[in-house]
Amino acid sequence: MGSGNSTIDLDALTANRRVLDTLAVCETAAVVKADGYGLGIDRGAKALAKAGARRFSSLSLWKAPQCIRRLARSAVSS
Repeated sequence: MGSGNSTIDLDALTANRRVLDTLAVCETAAVVKADGYGLGIDRGAKALAKAGARRFSSLSLWKAPQCIRRLARSAVSS
């Protein structure tokens, strides 16, 4: 299997979040993966929280506890 690199633009991620907030007629939630496509939940979720995300959803029920712990650690270290 080949390898590759991907780059996640945190500025674009947060800009998209802010646009969504201006368009939404209800409260929205950020859906996060435990590793966030190699970005790691810490950086991605922290950026989304700074952009105004107050609710987070996990991709799957069994990943939720891991996501909650990592988000909590990320909040404490910021």
